[in-house]
Amino acid sequence: MNDWQILEWLTRRRNPVTDWWFGRITLLGNWQVVVIIGIVVAVWLYYKKSRYLKKWLMTGISSLVVGLVKNVVGRERPPKDWAIISQEGYSFPSGHAYLAVAFWGLLIYWTAKAIKNKRLRRGWLVIAITMASMLAGSRIYVGVHWASDVMAGLALGGLWLVLMINWRPKSENQRNELGQKNPNPDDSRNQREN
Repeated sequence: MNDWQILEWLTRRRNPVTDWWFGRITLLGNWQVVVIIGIVVAVWLYYKKSRYLKKWLMTGISSLVVGLVKNVVGRERPPKDWAIISQEGYSFPSGHAYLAVAFWGLLIYWTAKAIKNKRLRRGWLVIAITMASMLAGSRIYVGVHWASDVMAGLALGGLWLVLMINWRPKSENQRNELGQKNPNPDDSRNQREN
């Protein structure tokens, strides 16, 4: 199926309930929601002197780069008469899909690491990944992105998430996640995040 066929297929299946649901889910990627949650998380990480603060700030900056890519590519959105919400600007790649993986994915990953009970962790991961997937897919459903925009956003977000999970800033050699000095700096370089 190509972009047009996917959009037509979804449009034929719209109904008031799913319109309402996906109209709300898509809000999780709006800049207002992301900025407020991003600031709250950044302040908390700063207060905790967490090693994750740099990664969080870098993820925020990376989302601005996605906006620049949109302007360079300059791909038009689907026709407005197909959309159930209003959205301005270019469409490729989908910033909401990028944020579903990079921003929300990083929060999901960190939260899952903090949950010690395996059943609770699995349940959290299923719910959170389902919500992030619905956020990305909602952009096609509400008619403001082509499927290829969303796939590109997911791919870029996935790449960023993998980089942030595996990146070890030099300062991590001296401090652990609670901000305490490590007795043996070489240990932190060799430890993998679970």
